[in-house]
Amino acid sequence: MNALRRAEESVQADIRSDLRRRRRALGLTQAQAAQLLGIPRLDYHRIGWLSRVRTLAQYGATPEEIAFLRNRRVELNAMTSRQFVDHLEACNRARKRRKPLAQKDR
Repeated sequence: MNALRRAEESVQADIRSDLRRRRRALGLTQAQAAQLLGIPRLDYHRIGWLSRVRTLAQYGATPEEIAFLRNRRVELNAMTSRQFVDHLEACNRARKRRKPLAQKDR
């Protein structure tokens, strides 16, 4: 049953990815794409959000962090490169991650 579940999730991820790529290629907003499909915009948005929740969890985001990101936009380019690297390293230290950023990239 576990293999079947993984296969279903893989197919769903492919559909979401294809839907997002085609929407962007057409220059449509989520609202416009939802209208063309005849579904509420919120349902269209949820299709993409569920995929992001899984990805965030796989990368170690806590339920609180995922909830924070649900309705907020985070602008990473508001930081300088050095601030961003320092932020990532502090997060890694806080979570006791052992994989530091490559030295040559600093």
